[in-house]
Amino acid sequence: MMRELQEREHRSQLAEATDRLEAETKRNRFFTLAIDMLAIASFDGHFKQLNPSWEKTLGFSDEELKTKPLIEFVHLEDRASTEEQLQKVQTGASIAYFENRYRTKAGGWRWLGWTAAPFAEEGLIYIFARDLTERKVAEEERLHLIREQTARAAAEAAERRAAFLADAGISLASSLDYHTTLARLVRLVVPFMADWCALDVRDEDGAVRRVEVAHADAGKEDLARQLMAFSPDPDGEDPQARVMRTREPCLAPECNDEMLVGLVRDPEAQEALRASGSCSMMVIPLVARGRPLGALTLLSDTASRTYGRLDLELAEELGRRAALAADNAWLYRSSQEARKGAERANRAKDEFLATLSHELRTPLTPILGWTVMLRSGTLDQAGMLRGLEVIERNVRAQTQLIEDLLDVSRIVTGKLRVEVRPIDLVPVVEAGLDAVRPSAEAKEIHLDATLEPIDSKVLADPDRLQQVVWNLASNAVKFTPKGGRIEVRLRADSHVHLSVKDNGKGISAEFLPYVFDRFRQADSTSTRKYGGLGLGLAIVRHLVELHGGTVHAESAGPDRGATFTVRLPLMQERSVAAGPARRGSESSGAAAVRLDGVKVMVVDDELDMRDFLSVSLRQYGADVTALASVGEAVEALEREKPDVLVSDIGMPGEDGYALIRKVRALAPERGGQVPAAALTGFAAGDDTTRVLSAGYQVHLPKPVEPSQLAQVVGTLAGRGNGLN
Repeated sequence: MMRELQEREHRSQLAEATDRLEAETKRNRFFTLAIDMLAIASFDGHFKQLNPSWEKTLGFSDEELKTKPLIEFVHLEDRASTEEQLQKVQTGASIAYFENRYRTKAGGWRWLGWTAAPFAEEGLIYIFARDLTERKVAEEERLHLIREQTARAAAEAAERRAAFLADAGISLASSLDYHTTLARLVRLVVPFMADWCALDVRDEDGAVRRVEVAHADAGKEDLARQLMAFSPDPDGEDPQARVMRTREPCLAPECNDEMLVGLVRDPEAQEALRASGSCSMMVIPLVARGRPLGALTLLSDTASRTYGRLDLELAEELGRRAALAADNAWLYRSSQEARKGAERANRAKDEFLATLSHELRTPLTPILGWTVMLRSGTLDQAGMLRGLEVIERNVRAQTQLIEDLLDVSRIVTGKLRVEVRPIDLVPVVEAGLDAVRPSAEAKEIHLDATLEPIDSKVLADPDRLQQVVWNLASNAVKFTPKGGRIEVRLRADSHVHLSVKDNGKGISAEFLPYVFDRFRQADSTSTRKYGGLGLGLAIVRHLVELHGGTVHAESAGPDRGATFTVRLPLMQERSVAAGPARRGSESSGAAAVRLDGVKVMVVDDELDMRDFLSVSLRQYGADVTALASVGEAVEALEREKPDVLVSDIGMPGEDGYALIRKVRALAPERGGQVPAAALTGFAAGDDTTRVLSAGYQVHLPKPVEPSQLAQVVGTLAGRGNGLN
């Protein structure tokens, strides 16, 4: 009995071994013959068995693949997801499907698609993989082709829009008649952007008039006349009235009856308009210098043209240019009719000429003075270096003034040209900011620039755009106090937007509309704090407009900073010659004129001028006290008891006229009768009369030579002709 049991168990074991051997043989045959990549791996991630497809696909032999965990052959970017899948298998879950990149022996990568199932009782993982590389490459090529086609179509559409805007800008700017300009706008829109177009204009008294209607089909003239005879109610709720009130555009991809009411009231005309197939509408506000001029209505009566966001942006840009052109025409007409406007222009011109005289003479004084002292040979090395530094700084300042004047002259005569080509805007902006950084650092101003990379190029003149950036940034530095902040931002959507924002002086609401006008300054008095001719922003506006862009200024008011924003369309696929040196000659040099013992008080807000006056007078033996303001001078006058007072006229806060009034109000024993000379860049004929009437004994225009200054001081001090 026992023997039979043993034989039966032996036969069972033999059958089981035979079955296992047969199953293993079948599995090995299947591994060998399978086209796909089959493998068995242990739970620790090491391959135990692989079929030949692995070596054919990856180039590694079985031994090479078995020596390392399979995760080490996976691309670094795919390892985290692969390890996550392996952990699932170890917990008994199957991997339905996932993809990763696997290293090849040649050093490249192949995309594999995986499925796997665990056999927990054996501690093994059965893996099925397939090479997806060819499919992935084909998909990427297809996506690349789609992206190229999309980009090409977008570039072509953008090019058409840019060409349309350029032609429209030329057409709109070719007339200075207000109504002609507005009428041309409607004719430009049809048929490029609309089948129907109507223009409603808001008069100065608030009334709204329809001034032009056009349709692409001349056969609809009767309906056009009915539309022309109707004017929207400015207080109504139709789209035209709302757009003029809110200054926000209206986009209706699908029209309804309520929207058609704003075009015509007559029921029959409404029905005719509805029957014409009007299915999409845009209403664009026309705004210039914050003043609503009217509204432009565009209608499409074909299902193939449904307005969207890009159409709205194009219409808005056209509306901005049309409003600018119409506003220019309106200003021209007003300037011809308004006598007060002409008088204001004359005053502005006179103020500019006075300012120009002052701004040109002021840097000439230290230039000439230091040049004479350098030629005299009496300065030590430190003095010579300081003199050269002052000369260079003032020459650069005067060169910039002359460049601005030349640019304005070219603008006025229509000779300012730009040489445009496709450019990357970011380097141009960086170059413009680099030129301003030293000035900003000198005032401890933090210049924060965020320049987003722009994929598309801009059709522009890089030198002129750099000039725009420099003008805006230097203007911000000028009006930002020490320790302030300037933010420069560059971004792009359908256009390029460049903004320069500061936390400085700000702009009053009254002056804001005129900030880009030539020869206009918020403060043109002799007490103004900031120099300049008031030309920089006018040049900026003209250069930006030559590039087909716009620029506008925003400010919350005085001392609340200002923001200037330039908007340019995206493109979809001076050195000054030195004049002849002025040869001023001092008759006998420093040895011939002496001011020994003469106490001179110098008052000037410019450090260079104070240095020049102090050094030149001390060369003649004078004892000099140099002060920067009227307050300091009045406080020191009684203490210092000067023999002669020399003061500038144009100073911030209180000017030279205020100083002489305060001095002459003092008693004689307190210095009220001290002889005084006005050294100033204001050199017109009536300036001399005003200076002498105010209480000065001498009007001394800038620039002045040291010998001439010494002669005047000597005469005022009672030294006769100023000689010992």
